[in-house]
Amino acid sequence: MKESKCHVVVDSGFSFTYGVPFFNGVPLKQGSLRMNVGGKLLTNLLTEIISQKQFNLQGEFALVNHMKELSGFVASSGPELNSQLDLARKGCPKNSSADHKFKFQTLQREYVLPDFKKIKKGFLIDRNDPEAQKEKLKDMDPKDISVVNLTNERFVVPEVLFNPQDIGLTEGGIPEMVKQISQSRVPSSMEPLMLENIVLAGGNSLYPGIAERLQWELEERGYRN
Repeated sequence: MKESKCHVVVDSGFSFTYGVPFFNGVPLKQGSLRMNVGGKLLTNLLTEIISQKQFNLQGEFALVNHMKELSGFVASSGPELNSQLDLARKGCPKNSSADHKFKFQTLQREYVLPDFKKIKKGFLIDRNDPEAQKEKLKDMDPKDISVVNLTNERFVVPEVLFNPQDIGLTEGGIPEMVKQISQSRVPSSMEPLMLENIVLAGGNSLYPGIAERLQWELEERGYRN
């Protein structure tokens, strides 16, 4: 963030995502907006997807939340999102090229579910890191391990922060919130300064790729500074 008297804070937490403009360190509450998407909704969405496709994890909020936090990421641009969707759709057939296989394994993660006996807490397996995988699975009988396979779930769930309409919500995502605040909720002279100084906060700001994606989205909407 550049040093400036003006900035926008995007605080995406458990229940909601807020956009708040600041001037001289003081929040301009009349310019604030709220989006009804937060970490709770994303975790519930991931629970629903996994329960339909693999294991019934309804009622296991903490477990799925841990899975989401370990594995989730935001596609850094629109083209990257399409590329990842295409990769997940194709899967990894036996006749795949070495390059495709590597890319798919880079996307794929496996979350080992806890049995609360030998495995007290769930953890991720990365098939592209066989040494780490071997260390994590040592002294375990493969027949006793339950694994959740994660591919497109890793990025389509946090994608809701940018496209809430994907799950039927009639509101814009974070880019629309930022643009609306800078263009119509504060004096017009503040707009370029607001757009140059965006602070991401809250638990959902920890998703890898979220800052790059927001920059890409704003540039696609005409802001190119």
